[in-house]
Amino acid sequence: MDRRRIQLTVNGQEKQADIYTRLTLADLLRDKLDLTGTHLGCEHGFCGACTVLLDGEAVRSCLALAVQANGRAVTTVEGLADGNHLSRLQAAFQNQNGLQCGFCTPGFLISATAFLARADNTTEQEVRKALSGNLCRCTGYKGIVQAVLEASREEPLKQEPSQPACAGCIGAAIDRSEDNRLLQGRGVYTADIRLPGLAHAAVLRTKHARARIVRLDADAARRAPGVLALLTFADIADIAKQLPQVQPHPSLNSRQPYPLVRDVVRYAGEPLAIVVAENRYLAEDALDLIEAEYEVLTAAIDLESALRDAGNRVHDDLPDNIAGRFGQEVGNVEQALKESHTVIKERLTIGRVSAQPMETRAITASYEAGKLTVWLTSQSPHMTRRVMAGQLNLPLEDVHLIAPDIGGGFGPKNRYYPEYTLVPLLAMQLGRPVSWVEDRRESFTATYHAREQVHEVTLGLAEDGTILALRDHYLYDQGAYSPIGVVVPHVTSVSIPGPYRVPAYEVECTMVYTNKTPGAPYRGAGKPQAAFVIERMLDFGAQKLNLDPVEIRRRNLIKPEEFPYHTQMIDMDETEVIYDSGNYQECLARTLELIGYNDFPKEQAQARHAQRLTGIGVACYTTKTGRGPFEGARVRVEPDGRVFVYSGVSAQGQGHQTTLAQVCAEYLGVRFSDVSVKNGDTSDIEKSIGTYNARVAVMAGNAVAMAAQAVREKAIQAAAEIFAVAPDALEITNGVIRVSRAPERNMTLGQIAQSLNGHSAQTAPAGDASSGLEETRYFENNQPPYASGTYAVVIELDRQTGSVQVLRHALVHDCGIMINPRIVEGQIYGGVAQGISETLLEEFCYDEAGVPLSDSYKTYLLPNAAMIPTLMLDHVETPSPFNPLGVKGAGEGGTVPVAAAIVSAIENALGGAVRLRRRPVHAVDLQALMRAGESL
Repeated sequence: MDRRRIQLTVNGQEKQADIYTRLTLADLLRDKLDLTGTHLGCEHGFCGACTVLLDGEAVRSCLALAVQANGRAVTTVEGLADGNHLSRLQAAFQNQNGLQCGFCTPGFLISATAFLARADNTTEQEVRKALSGNLCRCTGYKGIVQAVLEASREEPLKQEPSQPACAGCIGAAIDRSEDNRLLQGRGVYTADIRLPGLAHAAVLRTKHARARIVRLDADAARRAPGVLALLTFADIADIAKQLPQVQPHPSLNSRQPYPLVRDVVRYAGEPLAIVVAENRYLAEDALDLIEAEYEVLTAAIDLESALRDAGNRVHDDLPDNIAGRFGQEVGNVEQALKESHTVIKERLTIGRVSAQPMETRAITASYEAGKLTVWLTSQSPHMTRRVMAGQLNLPLEDVHLIAPDIGGGFGPKNRYYPEYTLVPLLAMQLGRPVSWVEDRRESFTATYHAREQVHEVTLGLAEDGTILALRDHYLYDQGAYSPIGVVVPHVTSVSIPGPYRVPAYEVECTMVYTNKTPGAPYRGAGKPQAAFVIERMLDFGAQKLNLDPVEIRRRNLIKPEEFPYHTQMIDMDETEVIYDSGNYQECLARTLELIGYNDFPKEQAQARHAQRLTGIGVACYTTKTGRGPFEGARVRVEPDGRVFVYSGVSAQGQGHQTTLAQVCAEYLGVRFSDVSVKNGDTSDIEKSIGTYNARVAVMAGNAVAMAAQAVREKAIQAAAEIFAVAPDALEITNGVIRVSRAPERNMTLGQIAQSLNGHSAQTAPAGDASSGLEETRYFENNQPPYASGTYAVVIELDRQTGSVQVLRHALVHDCGIMINPRIVEGQIYGGVAQGISETLLEEFCYDEAGVPLSDSYKTYLLPNAAMIPTLMLDHVETPSPFNPLGVKGAGEGGTVPVAAAIVSAIENALGGAVRLRRRPVHAVDLQALMRAGESL
């Protein structure tokens, strides 16, 4: 390989490097110069995460070669700030809540810097257009756009709000404590971990959906330059274990893969071999030298065909392709349907999507002195640690797992994948650290998919539109294996009634194995499918009975006085599904006001007069959040007064370090600025479940409150003995304990901590066996709270192309008590954007042989800033009685109702001439519909 010495200026400093001529500029910056703020999100120039300035012009550093920077000036995100003083643009991003996970943020900052350098009198439309080459999956773009607009103005930036008193921390819109380092490119993601002697892995994946391996010859690859190790199944046959089934269920015919394919390939993208080399370039070179011969078999790709054709089985040891079957009935559905005035039968289908967080999966493992340390993009570090220890036959105490900064998760990063066994195994065998980073192309098939279902639904209505009965028999495409069992389809089964009274309900689900990437939870985990079903059926019912779509919903919504509402449905853990609290009517009314529902007929008529097709749609929803059974927290006060909160949950942009600190500050009685949160490290707390199902505020938040309260009580008891007063004679404010009637008699919590640590003459309170000012508590709860709300959207449908533009949209959300409204709103914005995306743009498709047709952002579309208008947002707060904080999760609600409302709006634009029975809805389908006047 050719080498060359180059000179360049990076962030104002002269640099020299000896490089291979094929080295990309991104890899030069990251691997040679340790400027890891430049991130790799897609490696084909579409996501913009790797954007840098080259002589002042924004370029994609993943596409530029390092030699092209010779003699030129490069600016990265690390060069924007003046020391620790944020640039005007960076400060505006913090002011406007313009980031969440932070992975895409450096690319946006650089693109915006280039734009502002040449722009005059910027408008929102211009900003959105300028940023359209950068993708974000977390924010929904609102904060990003507003930040650029704020930075472009001449007036001073918004002043940083003063921190609230400790008693007002919960409910305060505090700036996120995570943001400062992320804005300066100082985040540490798994791919940023740098260890001495780090080797790099690459994975060979099959391109066939179903095939028997005839020959796999890796000899040439083993001899390739720089190769340190290579594994096929034959190399691990003596120690290989199948991945364990997470959450087994009696109705599940579980099938799990080995870390590498043993004999039969069952989906395109399944790993065949893994190579470790001195760098990623050499590892990928070696992959090309592996020779594989197959007997290609007929693949089961279509969900319904796979169910019918028992002879074409995904797993030969099963009699058919049924992965599981379950159901339940509440009331007498058959009788209720007979008594119904109107009975509607429909077939509804939901397509397959991929979560596509901007950071792909990654793992780095180091094995020293019999101890394994792993950095991993995991939403559940403790769960992953347990599985990993079992896979590698290691004692649990010898495995230390750390989830550093994570660039978006959305569910798929909550699973255990084959690479999480292979990379640590290689580190153990080689005696040196090994890193693997999934590239975007392989992430399309290697990271689990979501959503695909087919529903046959029957709805029985009274003459006034009241729901009398609902029956739904549906199919769920499980893909080739069952990594999370029945979780997703079961969540769908108990979520279909939504926020409505359904006195008679029957549901039956059949899970089907196919030769596709396995399915797993993705933001909402079965609830977006359920909302689509019930909301579509209500629209069809309203049309049949000549009712306004809003009115049929209003007549069926559960009323505030009916809470807690017993649905009589049984959840997966054998508990009853009970809605805790809510005011569904208020959410609906406020949303209609925000969207201008009553005035829309006039607006629509004016648009039609101008030859424009506009439509409006409304959808209501509930979403189970805060799933148990437990979560823990450890709170510790140091002698210098600093407070540390330790939690096992990992963060992927949700602002956990801020919200958990707010809870601690309020319950302990300290300043928010004195609290630091460490999370995602298995050495910090013994047990944890993880981050999913919008559970952190509910489960970890209450655990922090309990631990902080326990520390408070411990401190007061200690101070009471020191001051020789009764505990109720003391108060804590801003970290200082005072005697209420003699405030000059006081001690800081740090002094109390020093006393309890034995650093002074004072002793611990009598009978207190623990040392230090520290407590650990676990919050246990099997009654999850239900968030709820209403979403409405106005769209315009292009007559010629069939494309849909969202003109405006509104959501009113109830997540109980909001710990931090800014963070809640950021979660909602991002959730709605993902809902729009998977309704109008995204769908993961295969050809008849099971070969994926989606392998890049050229063929799998994501929305940019120009496509997502600012969401009108409001809140209703009904505290949950099911947990002390009164909180409900906020991370999923924005996604759940969106598809149903958009599809309803499209129908409305077409004057009710068609019925849309499928999501996603693509422009080409709508174009054909308008030509033919048929249903989809």
